[in-house]
Formats: sequence, structure tokens, C-alpha cells
Amino acid sequence: MLGGGTLVTAIGVGVGIAESTETLVSLFSEEEPEVSAAAPLLILVGLTAMAGSIPLFISAGKNKKKAAASLSFKMENATQLNRLAFVQSQYPAVSFKFRL
Repeated sequence: MLGGGTLVTAIGVGVGIAESTETLVSLFSEEEPEVSAAAPLLILVGLTAMAGSIPLFISAGKNKKKAAASLSFKMENATQLNRLAFVQSQYPAVSFKFRL
């Protein structure tokens, strides 16, 4: 949203500059200047999109802390029944933890 808002605002400024030059040229000629609401509308939409991206950046920072994940390798113990006796054995395990 920040990049898109910046682009739309820049386009609106460009359109506004082009319209203002046409208006300035029409002052010295006999033509009527064309008035358009495109430039202010584009600038307003772009600035609104940029302002709307602020809460998204804030929530992304909070969720980044929450979603800390860890990967670990460890040996786990297992108890098995083998020929009428309980046998302790170990096996490698991979664990993946993440917080919500």
C-alpha cells in the first residue's frame, strides 16, 4: 500500500503540473482552460493509501514477534515391550515450535 500510494500520488502530482501548465498557457491565449478533478483525486487516493499502510506496518511488527519459530533436534526416549520386558530406547526427533 505504501508503494502504490506513493506511485498514485506521484502520478497525481504529474497530472496536476501538466494541467497547471496548460492553464498558464491559456492565460496568454484566447482559449478556455479545461478544469479537471483528476489530479486532486489521485493525490487524495494516494495519500489515503499511504496513511492506511501505517496500521499494517504496526501489526506486522507485532506479529513478527509472536511468530518466532524454533527448530530443534534432540534425542527422545521410548519405552517398548520387547519379549515380555520393557526396554528403553532412544531415537532422534525433530521438533518445530511456534508461538501464537
